[in-house]
Amino acid sequence: MKASPLRISDSPMNHPSPHDIPQNRVAWWREQELLFVLLIAIPAFCLRLNALPLFGEEPRRALIAREMVESGDWLVPGTQRVFLPSRPPLQNWLIAIAGLAIGSIDIWAARLPSILSTLAVAVMIYGYLRQQNRPLGSMAGALSFLTMLLVLEFGRSAETEAVFTVFVAASLLLWHWGWINRWPAVWMWSVGYGCAALGMLTKGLQAPVYFIGATVLFLLLTGNWRAIITRAHGAGILVFLAVFGAWQIPFTLHRGIADSWAIYFGDVAGRFVDRRWSTFLSHLVTYPCELLFVGLMPWSILLWAFSRRVVREQLGRRRETVMFLTICILFSFVFVWLPPGSKVRYYMPLFPIFATLVGIAVDCLAEGLPERQPSKLWTLFVQFTSNVMIGAAIVVVVVSLAMPTLLISLPLPGACGFAIGAVVLAMIIRRSLARSTEGAMTRAICCIAGFLALVQIGLVITVQQRRCEDIDGQVQQLKHQLPPDSHLVSLGPVHHAFAFFYRQPIPIVPWPVTKLPDGVDYFCLHTYEADPPELPFEWTLLTVVSCDRFKGLPVPKDRVFIGKRVAAGEAEAGGK
Repeated sequence: MKASPLRISDSPMNHPSPHDIPQNRVAWWREQELLFVLLIAIPAFCLRLNALPLFGEEPRRALIAREMVESGDWLVPGTQRVFLPSRPPLQNWLIAIAGLAIGSIDIWAARLPSILSTLAVAVMIYGYLRQQNRPLGSMAGALSFLTMLLVLEFGRSAETEAVFTVFVAASLLLWHWGWINRWPAVWMWSVGYGCAALGMLTKGLQAPVYFIGATVLFLLLTGNWRAIITRAHGAGILVFLAVFGAWQIPFTLHRGIADSWAIYFGDVAGRFVDRRWSTFLSHLVTYPCELLFVGLMPWSILLWAFSRRVVREQLGRRRETVMFLTICILFSFVFVWLPPGSKVRYYMPLFPIFATLVGIAVDCLAEGLPERQPSKLWTLFVQFTSNVMIGAAIVVVVVSLAMPTLLISLPLPGACGFAIGAVVLAMIIRRSLARSTEGAMTRAICCIAGFLALVQIGLVITVQQRRCEDIDGQVQQLKHQLPPDSHLVSLGPVHHAFAFFYRQPIPIVPWPVTKLPDGVDYFCLHTYEADPPELPFEWTLLTVVSCDRFKGLPVPKDRVFIGKRVAAGEAEAGGK
């Protein structure tokens, strides 16, 4: 049986015209369009990185990494030296490695893996599209991914999404990259399965499910089913088992089957907590709308190009590519659409697939320029985005002058700078319609991407900065209250953000507690939407640390109570 992938022999999609095949004068990674992508991407994801503290799940990822370095145990992810069945450990390893390189596990070390992953996806999208498209379409695909709203947020966050995205997208795009360029089949399958294994070690089972489902469906629908039963495919499966098993086998031998199951499926169960039919049906309607009109905006407008017959006729060899990308989206969408607790960000690993479709759409819309006028869809897209940019400039200036207490208000110099930048970019975009050239389209795409990056850096981060709870400041203030030689323990696991910012080991006293260890007087206790329970000893309350993501609630939901044990009858009025 042959190891090389089979091809459709007589399909028109396999007989491209000369125009379909890009005539590269230089290697794609040396083209100026890719440089434009990086010149927008690096500031968008690196500027003001320290403006926001680690919040949400970020301290949890960083805490696990720090404890791996401190304990030397890189096998079992945990907090406070206790196994935590939240995620497989690959992202924690990357944060730990970044921390060792930088010298400490701080904001940069925690967020650097996500930033590098996001940049890698953009470069991969450009290179993948460049196999069959002009530089314009390739640049549009890369920039559309980088400036999707959720990517701008989570691409610079220490949460799991960005690292998971690079491996899921790589498994699909690199596999198909190999398919269209006729790589040796063993390399094509090995790369795809290897990236899927890394994705599984980052977040879970979605990575191999998305990869296997999309590739097998593609091969079946294109009549290349024999490629599924080749030795090369078997070699790819072995690569997956080797990469995945390098951690999973020793972990399972050490912790057992139950903990292995929990680390992959413990968090997933939360998506099915609300089982009411009203919630389920509402989710079926609202989820696609949130995806198209929030998560992928404004670039999702360009996806309507594929509804036009003239665009579909221009696809040529790219028809098979569009088919593969569509299969990837439709197959994977079911897994986030049906669970009523799914959020749009759970689908971020497929955003690169949408971005590649955007790139192909732009390439088709540019077909025939400058002999003809820009398409109506492109004109609508440019006019819509430029109007939004001018409107955003007006709103920010007016709010900053008239209602400076609102979250979106900026200091007057910042508001004026934002408005001037937005208006200048909008004018450049508007003027691009006067010339029907690829250069004009390139300027428009770069300006739109630049504006979206400006919104993230100048506006969104400022709003989040005002909303974020200062957990670190509260914890450092607490440490000044405690005697220098005091030992703090927690009654049961404490909130991960408190443990991370405390920066010293906090041993766990198993709950329910009967007494504190000898020589320990200070303890902490984490509750969620509840007051502390009755304790079997007298104590006095020192302070309460809010561990909510955002401040503003009269009574925080996530609270850590810090108390001191006192002799019987000596509890102060504030104690229990």
